[in-house]
Amino acid sequence: YSIREIASHINGKIVGDSDLVIKGLCGIDSGKNQHISYLHEKQYLEYFLTTKASAIIVDDKIAVDFKSLSSQIIEKTDKTLIKVDNAAKAFSELIHLFHKKQKINPSISKTAVINESAKLGNNIYIGHNTIIDNDVTIGNNVFIGHGCYIGNNCIIGKDSTLSNNVTLVKNSQLGESVKIDSGSVIGGSGFGLFTKNRKHSLIPHVGNVIIENNVSVGSNSCIDRGTLNDTKIGENTCIDNLVQIAHNVEIGKGCIIAGQTGIAGSSILGDFVTTGGQVGIVGHIKIGNNV
Repeated sequence: YSIREIASHINGKIVGDSDLVIKGLCGIDSGKNQHISYLHEKQYLEYFLTTKASAIIVDDKIAVDFKSLSSQIIEKTDKTLIKVDNAAKAFSELIHLFHKKQKINPSISKTAVINESAKLGNNIYIGHNTIIDNDVTIGNNVFIGHGCYIGNNCIIGKDSTLSNNVTLVKNSQLGESVKIDSGSVIGGSGFGLFTKNRKHSLIPHVGNVIIENNVSVGSNSCIDRGTLNDTKIGENTCIDNLVQIAHNVEIGKGCIIAGQTGIAGSSILGDFVTTGGQVGIVGHIKIGNNV
């Protein structure tokens, strides 16, 4: 693609050669000739003059700050720039442009086991050795990989993707455009117990897990079902790999939960909450919005 075509795709303003042809994407720290990178954070300015990338997408606010941060830095480079409001977002859009998502032909493997009571949408893919249990509802354009288990009464909304070896325990509900990566378990029994005479007994958990639209869950994460009420994940929330979300937890919309976070039972997170890696949140507390 030419710089002109790329700028049009991401709604950017060109500073430099609009006819420059770009063959691919690269990081800014080393870069490649005839490739494009991006600069979103000021701490990466040190790579601006040394990168081998032929073009760089920059935030407007960083472009304005260049001269104050390093005198005449733009004049010293032969790089072509594309100025945008949000360089990270623009670069993400280019990933879809240069690395188009592989189209999967709708099909159901002969080795899949599907209960006759299941309701299947149109244009779906179900991989090898996947089991679809009683009264499951699957929307249109859903992808379910190999070796998955979908338990009784589960609901999977349209345009959702389950990678290989995902487990949905009975009654779990996924909204539209939900993405669950390999090895994750949704709706497993919560870790609630009581002790009497030095003997531990597990408390039955009969609630569900409800995951709203546009949620992504990374690999090998667990979201446990509620004891009586439901465990809930709000729309547009992103959950990393190796995350444990316990019974009756409620997570608001637009949250970011980084890897190895553990959230204990009955805690409530508001909207747009972010946790770093290995954060532990004790049970029965409430965290407000935008934390």
